Amino acid sequence: MKTKKYIIAICTLLLLATSCMKDFLEEEVFSNLAPSNFYQTEADALAAVSAVYNNFQFYGNEWWNAGNAYMCMTDASTDIMYTNWFAAFENYTYNSSTLEILQCWNWCWNTNNNANIAIGRLPGITMNEELKSRLIGEAKFLRALNYFNMVRFWGDVPYIDYEIKGFGDIHQVTRMPKADVYLKIIQDLQDAITVLPVSYNAAADAGRVTKGAAKAMLGKVYLTRGWGGGPANINTTDLQLAVDEFEELMTTPYTYALAADVRDVFDYTKENNPALGHIFSVQYSTGISSEGSWLAQNMQAYELENAWWGYPAPESWVQGSGGYEINWVGGWDPVPVDLRLMYLWENYNWWYYWCKKWRYENYIGWADHPQNYTLLRYADVLLMHSEALNELKAAPDAEVVASINMVRTVAGVAVYNPGDWTKATFREEIQNERNRELWGEGHSWFDYTRKGMLVSRMVAAGVDPTLVTTKNNLYPIPQTEIESNPNLGPQNTGW
Repeated sequence: MKTKKYIIAICTLLLLATSCMKDFLEEEVFSNLAPSNFYQTEADALAAVSAVYNNFQFYGNEWWNAGNAYMCMTDASTDIMYTNWFAAFENYTYNSSTLEILQCWNWCWNTNNNANIAIGRLPGITMNEELKSRLIGEAKFLRALNYFNMVRFWGDVPYIDYEIKGFGDIHQVTRMPKADVYLKIIQDLQDAITVLPVSYNAAADAGRVTKGAAKAMLGKVYLTRGWGGGPANINTTDLQLAVDEFEELMTTPYTYALAADVRDVFDYTKENNPALGHIFSVQYSTGISSEGSWLAQNMQAYELENAWWGYPAPESWVQGSGGYEINWVGGWDPVPVDLRLMYLWENYNWWYYWCKKWRYENYIGWADHPQNYTLLRYADVLLMHSEALNELKAAPDAEVVASINMVRTVAGVAVYNPGDWTKATFREEIQNERNRELWGEGHSWFDYTRKGMLVSRMVAAGVDPTLVTTKNNLYPIPQTEIESNPNLGPQNTGW
């Protein structure tokens, strides 16, 4: 999966398939690539689904940079290098005309269309039926993941489950209520679960969606919907559904586990391994044009001690409220207790720590970083399991802390005693542990918005309270899109 065959061909095909000039030239030249003569063979089916996966490389590159990196950075500091590129996001001065929001919107729709093409055209191909069903399941998972991001970003969004061939297919679309979009997402994931395998045997299939990935994503969807935006809107039925999905992943036939060494999780030579907690990742390669990870490259503190490029967290966050456990020797020498700080961060001139989850010593050029972008890993599932249980119970108990304590044990820090916490205080502490475990992996903004923590957490991080408000729980619909199609209005509240 790291090297995706047929990508150039399928991308060319998709340009043809979406052209609004199909009536201008009616002649079809069958010696060339065209929609009518492409979707014929098993290889074509594989290429069509690979095109959807390929879009998620942009998800891990540009989407992450424009859509979520700033949140992890703001958690760490309000004075970092990231402001050179996306200060509007870090400072909460972005608006409906901000280019990156439009780009994110466009990437989402491009991915949707590739998925819809695969889902719509594969049934007509004569090929192995089991493989066909699996490929359609993969595409449905990817479409569900994409819509899950969209509904979290924008709330009500148009739901299009057909191939877009021209402007006439979309110019009058309206936004579907997010409650209905969630039903579509859940159905796609449930469909995927029924046809996807628990694992793959062929090395060439490494990185493909598995049944476990679909169940983990379904659990996260239930968890998000169950929060309803904050503790006052909890839906216990959804939270229990989330718990059920997470607990299935903790038993056979699934073999997910936590890595004994925290460094192994981010070792690019050990990727796609359930025993190290990998569930689903966007795949990247080195030595192949444009197949490397921009995310990993941008996050890496290049040449660390002499870095001009990278993302630091100041000592005040690392050791402060919610930060990693650390000891001081002689009052000035920070000695990490938490193994995540010891091994996944670099102590840089005492005050700053450079995140080195994405450290790649052989980096030689732009977009040549091979490390995958992990979207789902077992530690995330365990933390979400404790999170859901905490909200389902009157107060933390042994069951609530069991999963989160598995993560803390690997990190080498003391486990939680449920008697030390109330439901409300442990809610905040679970988020602190998520920040420590998942820093830089693109979860924070989604965590904060589903729990109603965004404003309080960002103000505490130093953001001007007049700039970050409840309106920031959603992105604005890009203004140019509303101008092109007024049916996308009204604009999200506050924008």
